[in-house]
Amino acid sequence: MKYTKSLVTLALIGSALSLSACGGSNGAESGTAPSAEAVEKQSATPTPTGPAKSSRGNYVMKAGGKAFATQTDQLSDKETAKFTVGSIKKGVCTGEYVQAPTNGNIVFVKVTAQTLPALAESSFPTFTISAHDFKFIAKNGTTFNGSLSTVGTYGCLPDAETFPMAGIGPDQKASGIIVLDVPQPSGTLLVKSDFGAGYEYTF
Repeated sequence: MKYTKSLVTLALIGSALSLSACGGSNGAESGTAPSAEAVEKQSATPTPTGPAKSSRGNYVMKAGGKAFATQTDQLSDKETAKFTVGSIKKGVCTGEYVQAPTNGNIVFVKVTAQTLPALAESSFPTFTISAHDFKFIAKNGTTFNGSLSTVGTYGCLPDAETFPMAGIGPDQKASGIIVLDVPQPSGTLLVKSDFGAGYEYTF
């Protein structure tokens, strides 16, 4: 995933005006304005766009926000997909084969993804995102070593409500829930897999 920062630079260049006057006994004043070369160029402070970064170097995102996380092909450097996290909340399993969570807490992450035509040129022309792409970071900064994909997440919801496990191809859009099994009811979710940049969501 990749964010492009746009920098806007403004240069103000003054024009030279030369004024002269001759004074007689009354003591008239004369003066000359600075030449164009003497006028200092002024630049506005560049203002980067996009989310700020955390102390861990990842982009700080907000569930329900408008900012997209993006995926870029490593060879062509073309953007191939983008997605947003609409919500992160405590989940209640309603599937046919519900099992108790291994880590203690079921969390539903609502994802909407849009792939671009450039994905067709990729060596792997499919966008996928699942519980395996997430890591949990506690409030004290400790990263959970276990998997967020457990027996408690499989079968938690009907397939029609979850994000497609097989992913989506070029120029497609899909929405669905990714079920996570996390050790604490609140903290930070980090998405960082084949996407390149990392994205953090605190809930």
